[in-house]
Amino acid sequence: MTFKQKLLQVGICFFIDSRENTSDVRLGFRSVVVFYQAKILGEMLRTYAVGDLVVYTQKKQSPMPGPRAKNINPSQRGELYSYQVDKFWMVAETNSSDELVLKTRRGKAHLVKTDDVRLRKARWWERFFLKARFPTVESLASNSSITSQN
Repeated sequence: MTFKQKLLQVGICFFIDSRENTSDVRLGFRSVVVFYQAKILGEMLRTYAVGDLVVYTQKKQSPMPGPRAKNINPSQRGELYSYQVDKFWMVAETNSSDELVLKTRRGKAHLVKTDDVRLRKARWWERFFLKARFPTVESLASNSSITSQN
């Protein structure tokens, strides 16, 4: 579904400025960049700083999913379940090679690429309500081995 179809589905009246080959959409008197494309661009150009709280959606497989499991799917014979769990980490280091060193609450370090689709910044409500699941700044000081996430 194109962005134009999505806007029509929501019921927003608009017209595209045909004088330029841009993605500007005129809503009333204001010209705004198509927010759907801006969201995608924002995801591609994510920048992280040391101390940022992030959420990493990790894929897991076990015979019994935990209480925080989501997107639970049984295996073909029903012996195992594949599911996803949100991991609440903090950025410890940023490398020039588009990689981040992320720390857990208990001090374990993970090496993750910045363009990984399973990685995102924590939302405001996650930072507020799930504060205890994120590591503290003091835990960044501890040294530990780095685990690469693939």
